[in-house]
Amino acid sequence: MNVREEYQRVLEEHQEEITAAGQLGGTDQRGHPRFKVDNADLWLSTVPEFAVADLSASGIAVISNHPVEAGTLLNLSLGKSLSVNTEVVACTMEYAPDEYTDGQFRIQCRFLEDLKGMELLVTVLRTN
Repeated sequence: MNVREEYQRVLEEHQEEITAAGQLGGTDQRGHPRFKVDNADLWLSTVPEFAVADLSASGIAVISNHPVEAGTLLNLSLGKSLSVNTEVVACTMEYAPDEYTDGQFRIQCRFLEDLKGMELLVTVLRTN
């Protein structure tokens, strides 16, 4: 599989969704559009519970009740088939813990290898 060609096909197939989300030509100066994905096979090292907020070819954002310090290196894997190294670039508290609930944090990671990130995104979108 040529990852770059496959990524271009994914962008074309999801063009309507990308445009509707205002991710191209807007004020959001991202290099790659974000996608909402739901994949139970994604696993992020040292983050026991998380939900994927969004995924792009350059990174991933997850929601967790466990904060992770910026600069931390994590490994993101898709089952046993694909593994990508990431770096936490930001961890923001969305709401503080109280006596009844854990806090919630948005953890944003960038992929250390662009091509691996692209391959992960294509694979996840193809299996969704």
